[in-house]
Amino acid sequence: MLIEIHMIQNHSPSNLNRDDLGAPKTCIFGGVTRARISSQCLKRSIRNPANPDDAHKHNGASFAEALAGHTGWRTKFFPHLVGEQLKAQEKLGIVQTERIPEDEWAAIVAACTVVAQKAGRETKEETAKEDADPRYATKQLIFLSPRHAAEFVKKLTKLRGSDIESYNYFQDPRVVFTTLLEEELGKTVPDDEYRKRAAKNGWLIVKYPHRWQTLNEWVSKQAIRPSDSDETKSEGDNTETPQRKERPGQEQAKFLAQTLSDMISQAQGDKATRELLDDLLKAKAQKNKKWRGRYLEGPIEDERKKPDHYQDFQRELRSATGPTAVDIALFGCMTTSDYFEDVEAAMQVAHAISTHAVVNESDYWTAVDDLARTQASAHLGETIFNSACFYKYFCLDWDQFVRNQARRQ
Repeated sequence: MLIEIHMIQNHSPSNLNRDDLGAPKTCIFGGVTRARISSQCLKRSIRNPANPDDAHKHNGASFAEALAGHTGWRTKFFPHLVGEQLKAQEKLGIVQTERIPEDEWAAIVAACTVVAQKAGRETKEETAKEDADPRYATKQLIFLSPRHAAEFVKKLTKLRGSDIESYNYFQDPRVVFTTLLEEELGKTVPDDEYRKRAAKNGWLIVKYPHRWQTLNEWVSKQAIRPSDSDETKSEGDNTETPQRKERPGQEQAKFLAQTLSDMISQAQGDKATRELLDDLLKAKAQKNKKWRGRYLEGPIEDERKKPDHYQDFQRELRSATGPTAVDIALFGCMTTSDYFEDVEAAMQVAHAISTHAVVNESDYWTAVDDLARTQASAHLGETIFNSACFYKYFCLDWDQFVRNQARRQ
């Protein structure tokens, strides 16, 4: 059964949904320019759950208020939420003997940062926002129900007792780092062969002192080239070498991928760099084997092999992240991850389009300093707005909604 909702609604002069230039969105329909509100904006307005940490302190929507406790969040902070639930295992009803010990929490949170890698290249603005927030996060936004993190931890606890091999692989630092490195290499290294070798041997470089030191030495030599003056430095001078950590993460992956990309570019005309690059990306190294005049300390760890039944482990974790929120059951969710279940939307929301042609207007405004001794404006600006009568259309597939709701049980 399909339930259709047709609405005609006037909006006073405003900028309801802005485009990349800050102007109200428009479209060409029926041969004329009309005002538009995107479907995503409408869905967000309907389900707006309100964020107590939001600087604007916006109130939640009526939908969220009426269904308090049954609506979800679209967020990148799934790892942080999992970390909070690991601290509250007693409240989750997990018996003492089955709880995940505290010394494993950090590894699990780190593993959760790569369960939903983002497709595409991140922007500088996104990077700045991520760097400003110290909480562990995924690259991709995930639509979560209020119980997702808790159910994830409860399921992970059971799997720790029934499938320890897959559990250890899930939180293996080498697996986590390699996943991060593969994503960064996809952005910087176009050559398939070098990319495969770098992904396979990246762990050796960050974990073994002499390889990491050799990489740092190459970077430092690029900082000031012989032809550069004291005032003129190459781009390499802006490269900060991250410290080698016991558990390498995103910072080391970015540095390694970018440095290897620079080395690959320079190796085409520089034999020394080419030889160094080949040595760095050697497939294996052995204890006490001489490597560019130095000796590696300690044995090289064997590559951790993915368990044959690891897909079963992923499927079990995925079962803990179903459509347990009403807005997920309504609007659906899609995450490019083996650890999250996709949900087909039951509600179609069309772009709202004005019933008439619209021309955006510009409002030039000023602000006055009440204590100033001049007649000049203390502040001025310009905003773009319009006013329109919008046609809005919604279509609910009731049967799909009921099926989604049934999966919540």
